[in-house]
Amino acid sequence: MAELNLAVESVSDLSKTPRGKVRITMPRFVFQQIVSPIYADLCTRYPDIELEISLFDGTFDIIKEGFDLGIRFGDRIGDGMVARQIMSPREDVLFASAKYIDKYGLPTSIEALKDHRLIYYRFITSSQLLH
Repeated sequence: MAELNLAVESVSDLSKTPRGKVRITMPRFVFQQIVSPIYADLCTRYPDIELEISLFDGTFDIIKEGFDLGIRFGDRIGDGMVARQIMSPREDVLFASAKYIDKYGLPTSIEALKDHRLIYYRFITSSQLLH
């Protein structure tokens, strides 16, 4: 009987309005490109949810730090965590200013990039460069 009561309570909880604090951590890029454009609509749709968003480009133990959810690049996850892919892999892109192109020319192949000045992204936690 106790199990039946618990099951009924669980189902009835699903019909209630979501509410409470949700702590999320994500890289700044994810917030700017994905979350920020939908943030106002999310707050309007779920007014009883208090979002606490932490922007950090490094990695840390999400569970130990008390977060409910973390959005990260890559496929490494810590012990006790469950991961879900939320977007398809993105291809690398290159950007150059018109001034740079005027001065150094437009690369026409991947191999030509070795002769250009590039800015690489450095992972905060591992200090490795993304090539």
